[in-house]
Amino acid sequence: TRETNKQTNKSLPMLCSLRFALRQQQRRLAIGTLAHQTTLRSASCLSTRSSGAISGGAGAPQMNADRLHPNLRGLGLSPTLEINMASAMRAERGETIFRTGFGQSPFPVHPLVIEALRTHAHQKDYLPVQGLPLLREQIAHFVTHTHPTEGGPFGADDLLIGPGSKELIFLLLSVLDCHVLIPAPAWVSYAPQAQIVGRPHSLLNTTLESGWHVSAEELDRVCESVREQERALKRSPQQLVIILNSPGNPDGQSYTAAEYEALVPVLRRHSVLALSDEIYSLLHYGELNQTENQHTSSVTNNNSNTNNSTTSSSSSSSSIEDPPHHVSLSHHYPEATVVTSGLSKWCGAGGWRLGYMGLPSGLHWLRGAMCAMASETFSAVSAPIQHAAAVAYSDHAAPHIGLYLRHQRRILHSVATQCARILQQSPAVEVLPAQGGFYLFLRVRRDHQRQGRRSFRDGAEFCSALMRETGVALLPGAAFMRDPAELSARFAFVDFDGDSALRASARVGGEQHGQLPDDFAMQVAPRTIASAEAIVSFLN
Repeated sequence: TRETNKQTNKSLPMLCSLRFALRQQQRRLAIGTLAHQTTLRSASCLSTRSSGAISGGAGAPQMNADRLHPNLRGLGLSPTLEINMASAMRAERGETIFRTGFGQSPFPVHPLVIEALRTHAHQKDYLPVQGLPLLREQIAHFVTHTHPTEGGPFGADDLLIGPGSKELIFLLLSVLDCHVLIPAPAWVSYAPQAQIVGRPHSLLNTTLESGWHVSAEELDRVCESVREQERALKRSPQQLVIILNSPGNPDGQSYTAAEYEALVPVLRRHSVLALSDEIYSLLHYGELNQTENQHTSSVTNNNSNTNNSTTSSSSSSSSIEDPPHHVSLSHHYPEATVVTSGLSKWCGAGGWRLGYMGLPSGLHWLRGAMCAMASETFSAVSAPIQHAAAVAYSDHAAPHIGLYLRHQRRILHSVATQCARILQQSPAVEVLPAQGGFYLFLRVRRDHQRQGRRSFRDGAEFCSALMRETGVALLPGAAFMRDPAELSARFAFVDFDGDSALRASARVGGEQHGQLPDDFAMQVAPRTIASAEAIVSFLN
């Protein structure tokens, strides 16, 4: 890659494609090792050139993997779905497995929403491409009045309903001639989606000390670099698009108002379109962290008295501001922020595939182009699902959904806090307490990369050895666009029965303000707690 960067006569798309190909190879090696090559069979048609060829008549070209579009060659299954398959296969073989590699909500869909789906199961007609008008009206009211900290405000006409926010992000990148800016670590599908539609992308560097958030200086530097390359190649400037995810996957960190305010002047100066992925926004539990951070800092500082190597992670976590409520970039950069969310995480309905995108009214031309493309691809989201979602976002359901969300947030906070405390007990681990969502992003210190007679060359080797010896499934940092040599990994603390946890939380009471007892996480999520302990034991 260093040698390629010196070739200024190469085109920008070729440069980005090579970088992406190298990272894709690293991702495939990382996940393929974890899966022991057992789950790659279903994707073999994407990666095998010689097998499965179909011969035509005399002079006819062979049909094989060489006929795939260049943007798709070497593209395997999404790492998160792949690790889920690998974990399932290990469980089927009767082997020990802790399902901490895949971030699926452990909680059941709310009964009101299930009943609504049952009631509307007879709905069979195609709905408008943009989405059921009632659903769009309910979402607009939801983000403006019921949960005003959500991204918005948006009117019903500003919203587009899709089969998951993932598909809507893909549509946006498809219709725009753009260069995508991605702070790393980042969700596993942002960069592959950009590659599939032939959009160049640049990674923005972040640090643990900054909460894995991009700084205004780094954003400005990368924007200037992209423009300089375009000028050198005499190419027309592409629309810059930055994707920000808060609370973040894989890091569990939330942007603050101050951080957004620092970014906005740079975004405006470079006319950057911001795509704010807020799929975890209703699962932000920062208000519960206000007192918990003080406790965590105290615990870690006590540990530092006996082992100075723990001090850097504790000082990092205590210096990072934890916003009490979710903050949306759309409230600070309203004219050019597109917001995505949906039912997958907060409603426990990942398999229902319903997401929405809110666009500023000034971007009606972009919404129109996306609707046109949607009409030629998925046509419309399932009618019964849209009718059920309208109930989930309705005023009628608001009191029930509000209570349901409060229980989820404090359960997740309890489990996340306990797992972070356990991981921070190891002098080898650097990890920030989660502020929202399902994840902790841990990093092994460089001076601890060698364990006894073993030496881990990269995150993939570390995660492979961890799964083989303990059954704990983690995704290496390379899957999230981090340097493969960095021993980092995502820990999804959701290997527990969410239905039982909700009932246990209800028995405790105090839903409005009360936190859960210290031993609650061990009671409802013993496997998740055991997996964190297994990581520490493995590293120690």
